[in-house]
Amino acid sequence: MRCAAFLLGLLLLSGCDDEVELLERPDDGCAEGNENRRFTCRVAARIATGVSEARVEVTGDEELVVHLPDDLDLQMFTGNLHADCRNAPAVCETNTQRLISSIQEAQAAANTPLSPTTVRAVIKPPEWMAYVAEQAAASEGGPDNALLHRPWIGGLSIVYVSDRPDSMAMLTRDALEELSLDDARLHALALRNLRAACADFSHETVPGTNIEQLMAGDSYEASRLLLPELWRPLADQVQGDLLVAAPSRDRVLFTGSASPVDAAELRRLARVHSADDGHSITDVVFRLTPDGFVVHEG
Repeated sequence: MRCAAFLLGLLLLSGCDDEVELLERPDDGCAEGNENRRFTCRVAARIATGVSEARVEVTGDEELVVHLPDDLDLQMFTGNLHADCRNAPAVCETNTQRLISSIQEAQAAANTPLSPTTVRAVIKPPEWMAYVAEQAAASEGGPDNALLHRPWIGGLSIVYVSDRPDSMAMLTRDALEELSLDDARLHALALRNLRAACADFSHETVPGTNIEQLMAGDSYEASRLLLPELWRPLADQVQGDLLVAAPSRDRVLFTGSASPVDAAELRRLARVHSADDGHSITDVVFRLTPDGFVVHEG
């Protein structure tokens, strides 16, 4: 089986708040524990009723394991969904249903060959990488189930995924054999697919600022930093060097370096959104150079 329990990292492709409590239903049996635990309990209940033959086990305040037929176990983390739900309560139910759809996708894909056309690259923060490493150490998976990744800049890492309509599945080392690729060729394939899928660099001005925000809405906003050549047209539109921040997976901000006021505002927004958004990445600001992105020290 391709995906180890802890590594089938299903990531909901979007973005719920406390009116009473998120996802609360009468007599749902989720009154115990802290707020995170109660939310995870309610997500588990929705999965158990929405996914055929699923047995769901809450294993932590923000963790659960979905046990499916054919020994397919999916370890899932509810922290990002919870954060998204707090930020957008009106779509919490919709996003939870998308989570259920992502599990159904994983079921269908479990015995389906991995398609090279679905391989893409994403950016992950050190905290996420450390957590995955901790889970790997505690799991029974062998080296073939190790996460495929490589270091990037600013302490971040590139991780490889298989793109699905409502989710992404993290790729492990056994994907190299399945695709008959080595690490370098997998990286090239992932960037080629990402480039083909992510040509949309539409953007809007953040109200009251000279900061622009990407508006692609495809959950690969931050991944676009791996394609510096596609940023050149935007660099021509700003004064000074192009400065870019990716505080979270779905939020990328940019401005020019000529104005210290704008550069400071970009840093402020990066700090705010990396702390508040779901799928947080970093508050680091990057600068586009002829050789690609570097950490901006100014």
